[in-house]
Amino acid sequence: MSIGGGAGDYSLVSEDDANNFADYLWNNFLGGQSSSRPLGDAVLDGIDFDIEKGTTFYDTLAHALSSRSTQAAKIYLTAAPQCPHPDSHLDAALNTGLFDNVWIQFYNNPQCQYASGNTNDILSSWNTWTSSTTAGKIFLGLPAAPEAAPSGGYIPPDVLTGQILPQIKTSAKYGERFPIFVPAVTDSPFCSNFVSSDETQPHIRHPNPNQVPSRTSKSRLSFFFFSSTLVLLLAVSLGLASRTHFFKAHLLRSSLSSAPTRFQQILRPVLPLKPRQNPDSDGTNPSADPSHCVLWMAPFLSGGSYSSEAWSEPGAWYPPLFQTRPCAPYGYGHYRRCNRMDYVWVPTDFHVRTFVSSGVDPAKVVKIMQPIDVEFFNPEKYWLMDLSSPGDLVLGERSKAQDLNGRKEFVFLSVKLEFRKGWDVLLSAYLREFDGADGVSLYLLTNPYHSDRNFGNKIVEFVDNSNMEKPRNGWAPIYVIGTHVLQSDLPRIYKAADAFVLPSRGEGWGRPLVGAMSMSLPVIATNWSGPTEYLTVENAYPLPLERMVEVVEGPFKGHLWAEPSVDELRRLMKHLVSSPEERKNRGRQARRDMIRRFSPGIVAEIVSEEIEKLLEGRE
Repeated sequence: MSIGGGAGDYSLVSEDDANNFADYLWNNFLGGQSSSRPLGDAVLDGIDFDIEKGTTFYDTLAHALSSRSTQAAKIYLTAAPQCPHPDSHLDAALNTGLFDNVWIQFYNNPQCQYASGNTNDILSSWNTWTSSTTAGKIFLGLPAAPEAAPSGGYIPPDVLTGQILPQIKTSAKYGERFPIFVPAVTDSPFCSNFVSSDETQPHIRHPNPNQVPSRTSKSRLSFFFFSSTLVLLLAVSLGLASRTHFFKAHLLRSSLSSAPTRFQQILRPVLPLKPRQNPDSDGTNPSADPSHCVLWMAPFLSGGSYSSEAWSEPGAWYPPLFQTRPCAPYGYGHYRRCNRMDYVWVPTDFHVRTFVSSGVDPAKVVKIMQPIDVEFFNPEKYWLMDLSSPGDLVLGERSKAQDLNGRKEFVFLSVKLEFRKGWDVLLSAYLREFDGADGVSLYLLTNPYHSDRNFGNKIVEFVDNSNMEKPRNGWAPIYVIGTHVLQSDLPRIYKAADAFVLPSRGEGWGRPLVGAMSMSLPVIATNWSGPTEYLTVENAYPLPLERMVEVVEGPFKGHLWAEPSVDELRRLMKHLVSSPEERKNRGRQARRDMIRRFSPGIVAEIVSEEIEKLLEGRE
């Protein structure tokens, strides 16, 4: 499996971070054990370091992965550095000598690639790499077409075989350590097929458009048409059969239940299934060890019907470059479109009321809650993350030991610097209620969302433009976690917090909230919109709102949303800090409620019952 790449923003910030990442890779993809393995029981045998961000602790990661390698189950390590030597990201890791293969990219780097008859730069760089790199094998990485290297480096075949390879072959170790690695390109310059040679004489394949198809090619073509026809006949047969209520109900039940179907039993060798446990009275997870079940609902196989999910938001897919009059206006005719559907599933009672009051037929609107993976978000399975590693201090100073007087610093956690999430309300309440001597901190986990990345500047600018005066003891510290966080690390971040706060102006459901509640965190959240489905005074701290206001800009323009109370938020945050037993009890009740009402097995039963009602109504 390859890690890294040129997109995104990632890094390792400490040795502990590197070791924790190695643990994650080992337990989820290599030979370890985890309930959240994306590939099930499949075990990968290596990690490729395609690192183009960050500069430190990749050597620690290599050591940590290599230490798990055994003679019986070797873990292969490979790397794909750029040709400028030394590589600015992987130099320390390559110096460990732990890598089995190193694929050096001699393209898109003008200082060390072939250019218009000049072979000196690439050969000089090659000699530098091969004389200073210790690895099992070193590969000459080349683009197979000019389109694959927009910044240059493509080598015509005659130059490669007539000028480059003869020079490389003069090395005494050629063939022992220096194979040639060339991407094989057909129609696309970014095809994922590769040609490599470990032989002394490298070979390069070039597609021949005039080549007569071989027997193998003809047989593959015949098999393709035969299999396609067979699938079509099967689909039509099932489509006709599925017109009966019994067949549809049986298909639905068997697909959503934990018991494996005949089809799943056939796939058992490659798709291991585990039985789902029944709910326990002590609050344990009813869906531990869930079955790995996939339901494909194509038009034929589902009887010719479709299910559509809308995950967009008004205006988000067409942000205007300049002011125009929308055509049609925002929200125009939405209720009419909804009334053309057989049913409209919404997640909460709040949405039922909203859709019906807007003109949607009440008989069509059905509440289907969203599930939360209570086994993944299980506080008993994780150790807390040291938030000082990924978090950047943007305001105030780190809490000092003398200020804490032996107490643990109280950590508030929130997400997303988006206006809808109410980060301005949160900062106003937090900075007015606490100062640098109160032993509290606020961590904001966020990523760009229709915005830039200057989160720290936004916070400082907000404070400067407010009417708040800096306290005598200084501002209470605020940290921003703006780097990419692995999904597997989210529970550890929740685990490190003492409370989760989201004074949102409106939520469809509130997945960060239910994730926090499943982790037994006490939450403060606005008592309006989607979260009212699960927020109670027994399992959370509902935040009152001051009034409803019209949205004047952005993708929700023209809608109404809530304006949470800053004063009430101040009071609740202060109360949480001073009420340890109460907040723990509410956090525990929150997890019990998530398991009882929103675990995947519970929601699947609701879905099954609703679809059976639909089928019965059509007979």
